[in-house]
Amino acid sequence: MQKNNDTHTNDKAAAITRKPIKIPHVYVIICAIILFVAVCTWFVPPGQFDTQTVEVEGVSRTLVIPGTFHTLEEKHPAGLVMILSSLHRGLVSGAEVTMLIFLVNGAFSMVLKTGAFNAFLGSLLRRFSSKAKLVIPVFFLTFAVLSSTFGMWNEYNGLIPVFMGLGVALGYDALAGFAILELGKGIGWSAATLNPFSVPVSQGIAGVPIFSGMGIRVVSFVIFSALGIAYIFYYGQKVSKNPSKSLILGDKLDINFNREEIVNTKTTKKQMWILLEILVSLIAIFYGSLKLGWGNAELAGIFVLMGIFAGAVSGWGPSKMAEEFLEAPLRL
Repeated sequence: MQKNNDTHTNDKAAAITRKPIKIPHVYVIICAIILFVAVCTWFVPPGQFDTQTVEVEGVSRTLVIPGTFHTLEEKHPAGLVMILSSLHRGLVSGAEVTMLIFLVNGAFSMVLKTGAFNAFLGSLLRRFSSKAKLVIPVFFLTFAVLSSTFGMWNEYNGLIPVFMGLGVALGYDALAGFAILELGKGIGWSAATLNPFSVPVSQGIAGVPIFSGMGIRVVSFVIFSALGIAYIFYYGQKVSKNPSKSLILGDKLDINFNREEIVNTKTTKKQMWILLEILVSLIAIFYGSLKLGWGNAELAGIFVLMGIFAGAVSGWGPSKMAEEFLEAPLRL
């Protein structure tokens, strides 16, 4: 018995002193992928799709032709020079995507700095906080739609304590409230419809029409959102009936719950104009991508206009707009 106790104690000590797994720097991961792909060129047969050049609104785009993939007889295994020069060639060939992310991130950061989104969430909390059955779907879909269309992610982090507290206020636990926010934005990003940080980037790399396949993405968004909302309701009801079923039972949560600050955030007339502009921009992006053949350049232009309009409505001068615009991309 003593030997078993000693073994159990040693196992616990080993678990406590075990070092956490350290994830390599993102550039280390990229270089590892480059080396892996370079090695594969010596063993994996090369292949490609046939392509066609299409004129859309006066802009030439090279698109792949579905079903035309074929292997190539001639092989070009990567050598040392090709591996070392791949970083430069990759950055040059990906300049369009890089600038899209730079411009969209800077412009949308200007919109967030106006406080319009916090005011919008505050109005939702005031209207639905007392209606438990509406709180979950309303806020879940709000976060999911904003992530799916505008690519919002880290912007929600300041709301985590609010929704953890809201989960408790609903009679569930903090994890249920956390899931409204995190699961909502996660599903919205994964089932993206117009997300400028994922959809045009990936489709541009793949060489398919920008914002093509909208139908399947919308269907995926609806299905996954319904499953996410249903699971939160299931978990919340289970915890409400039996608190011992909580996955965080006994955990001490050190959160700064300041729900009142969000609730008391009133929407000003300026912020109403900014929210209206966001809606109009979303409609313009949707229509332009489906009917006018808009690509990355037009998408970036709409976001830049969105940021300038938000700054002008907020009373910012040109220098203030430039400073706010550059702050977000510098953190990338």
